[in-house]
Amino acid sequence: MAAVGCAVLVVGFMISLIWIRVERLDYVPGKGRIGKYIRPEHKSLKTSDKTTEAEPIGKRKFYWQMLKESRFYVLALPSFFLSFTITGFFFYQYLLADLRDWPIGVYTMIFAGYGVVRLIFSLYGGILADRYRTDILYVYHLLPMALGVLSLAVIPGIGAAYAFLFLVGITVGIGGVIKNAIVAEMYGVGRIGQVRSLFTMMMVISTAISPLLYGYLLDTGITFSQIAVGSAISLVLVSAHTFRIFGLKARESV
Repeated sequence: MAAVGCAVLVVGFMISLIWIRVERLDYVPGKGRIGKYIRPEHKSLKTSDKTTEAEPIGKRKFYWQMLKESRFYVLALPSFFLSFTITGFFFYQYLLADLRDWPIGVYTMIFAGYGVVRLIFSLYGGILADRYRTDILYVYHLLPMALGVLSLAVIPGIGAAYAFLFLVGITVGIGGVIKNAIVAEMYGVGRIGQVRSLFTMMMVISTAISPLLYGYLLDTGITFSQIAVGSAISLVLVSAHTFRIFGLKARESV
């Protein structure tokens, strides 16, 4: 019955899309960075006293150029480690609950609360992205998750599950919105599909590696508390590395 209910909700949502009006946002040509495709009517861009013709960069060349630039790794690492960490813990969450003697029914309700928190902060993340600088938000958005993961090592009992899922929900909710905003800001919107596809590839790789590594560590006798501490430290180090984004933006604005 649950599967049938989900199917009905999905079909109902798809039908409702017919009545949703989609409006195109204002687009300012020339604001992109590498590989920016300029539409034919905007091919002539004035630079100083000269008029230059903007030629679109090929798809393969664009990907290789992205991979050669440091800004891609500054932006991709937080996304990689977010997916890596959350997949590792969620993949073994029932083993974690069993080892910690958490009642499965209670943990399931807490996990449903995680979905609510994620939804709320996804909406709130959009407000924050419009109100504040996206680079600052992107630098710090992994810290709630770091605290949530660390709570698995320092908070006893079922309270660790509450703290873990609530704080992780904040990061995942805000992170999805902030990531899209900062990618558009750093690369422009002309090639946003290609940029996002490369980021998605990194996320898929992280979710494939994470269960293998976490499983190997657990098989070798490493505890969840030790993994939690190591994961929290990794997230803080990645956040510190992301501070490089300020230098990259300052250099591009010159």
